[in-house]
Amino acid sequence: MTRYTWRILAFATALGAGSPALMAQTADTGTALQPEPINVQFEAGVMRDNNATRAGSGPARIGDTASFFSVTTSLAHPLTEHARLWMTGTAGVEKFRRFDGLSRLHGSAELEYQYRASSDFNEPTYGAFVKLTGEEFDSDMRDGYRVGAGLSVRQSLNDRISYSASVAHNARRATDKVFSGSENMVRGNVDLLLTNRALLYFSGEYRRGDIVATGWPNGGTPNVSSVFWWDDAFAAEGMVSYRLRGSSVQLTLGLNYEIAPRHSIDFSLRQIRTRAASSPNYVSSELSYKSSQLSVAYLFRF
Repeated sequence: MTRYTWRILAFATALGAGSPALMAQTADTGTALQPEPINVQFEAGVMRDNNATRAGSGPARIGDTASFFSVTTSLAHPLTEHARLWMTGTAGVEKFRRFDGLSRLHGSAELEYQYRASSDFNEPTYGAFVKLTGEEFDSDMRDGYRVGAGLSVRQSLNDRISYSASVAHNARRATDKVFSGSENMVRGNVDLLLTNRALLYFSGEYRRGDIVATGWPNGGTPNVSSVFWWDDAFAAEGMVSYRLRGSSVQLTLGLNYEIAPRHSIDFSLRQIRTRAASSPNYVSSELSYKSSQLSVAYLFRF
């Protein structure tokens, strides 16, 4: 592990942020922006991905299971009666069972300026944010960092329904240029409080820019790729990863259920569809891949 990653992890642990599902349960509900105490949240769980290789179809499409753990905190600093700085961060680890090269340590720090014009219940909160993420993989090709910046809005429609939306530009720099690139993103989320203990949430995300997929070297796809190389995470399968221009749609449906004060279980299903912007003239169908991710997590906050 590099000294750079240790610094990112330490800084993120000091700043931190919470899970969107649990954060929704403690969102502003009609008060002006006020100071809040530092909080810490632990999350641990398991995720099953049916297309960990991000391949189009056939034998190159291989699934895997990952265990994950993270620590998050948050801190608000008031600026005026209606504005504050919201500092967030996280530090965690993901461990894949089959493709160890995808396992990673990660740490992020985010700073957001938030503004709310009044304390009316349905008054929206607007934000402008920047985020830095450091990643250390077992795959040397993927090591690097991400930088993002964007605008956000969040609002409670009533005592049970709230929403949030954001637009952002993200850039990534990795050891190998296959995994470097940039993208623009639009995201929306709706939270529905079913009972005092159960929160249902739905989110949609659209990204356009650089995408990365994997396939066999004789499959033709690298011929339309701007960058491609043998992937050390899939060395046993002899696969090549390549970078293309394209778009991705991600839909998530989840349920967060409180099992005790400050303790909850989170279930989520995520569908991802990625499509390349162009295909070689000798390929009849578009270059794309699909992935489904099912995860179960335990969250504890204090």
